[in-house]
Amino acid sequence: MADTKVSALAASATPPLAADEIPVNEAGTSKKVTIAQLFTAPVFAAQSASAGSAPKLTPSATLMTTAEDGAIEMDDNCLYACTDAGNRGVVPIRHIIRADTGGRTFTSDTNQQALFASPTNGRLTLETGVYSFECLINMSAMSATSGNGKFSLIGAGSATLGSVLYLAYGVDIANDTLPAAFNGLAEVVATQVAANITTAAVATVLTFRVRGTFEVTVAGTIVPSFAQTTAATPIVTIGSFFMVERIGSTSLVSVGQWD
Repeated sequence: MADTKVSALAASATPPLAADEIPVNEAGTSKKVTIAQLFTAPVFAAQSASAGSAPKLTPSATLMTTAEDGAIEMDDNCLYACTDAGNRGVVPIRHIIRADTGGRTFTSDTNQQALFASPTNGRLTLETGVYSFECLINMSAMSATSGNGKFSLIGAGSATLGSVLYLAYGVDIANDTLPAAFNGLAEVVATQVAANITTAAVATVLTFRVRGTFEVTVAGTIVPSFAQTTAATPIVTIGSFFMVERIGSTSLVSVGQWD
C-alpha cells in the first residue's frame, strides 16, 4: 500500500486513547509507543559538569500579555511563575553567603572590613538591575568600651549603585539577654556612614539586621562590610548571613496584578 501523507488522513472523531499506538523507528528498527508513553510527565537525566546538560529556558524580551495559570516564563531580567491566571510573580534566584566553621575574625582596627572571608574576598558580582537584600550578623568579642560599628553595603566593591534604601537595627548586648529596645537607623546610601548601627553600650556582643533594596546602574561587585567603632578582634558568629536577589531591571515599578 502506498504511503499516505498525514495531512490526507481523516481526523479522529474522538480523542486518542492512552493505549492507542504510534509507529516509530529506533536505530533502524520499527517499534511502537503508546499515547500514554508520549504524554507522561518528562523525567530529565541528571545534569553533568558540561554546559548544556541541564534543562533551561531561553531568555526572551517579551512575556505573555496575560500570564497563564501554571506558566513558567523568563525574560532578560528574571524568572517568573504564575499560580492563578494573570497573576505573575518573580521566582527568587538568591545569592547567599554564610559564616561557617570558625566564623570570621576581624583585624583589630577601625577600618572597613569584609563581613565574610569564605570565599576569600566575600565579594559578589552583580549585573545591572534592582535587588532586594537582607542580612543578620552576630559579632562576639567586640570592644567593651564601645562594641559597635558601621555597616556598608558596597564596601570595596566596584559596582555603581543608584537608589538605595535600607533599615538597619540591632542591639549592643550579650546573647540571651532581653534588651530594653532595638535601635537602628535608615539609610539611602550604600557606603559606610558616620552613625553607629545601633546605640552604643559596653557589651562585647553586637547583633544587627539590615533589610532593603538597591539598584545596580553599572555592573560590578559589592562587598558587604563593617567598621568597628573601637578596635578589637571580634568574630562574625557562625550562622551570620547576607542574602540578595534580583527582582527586576532598573526601571522596575511592579510585578503582579497591581492596578
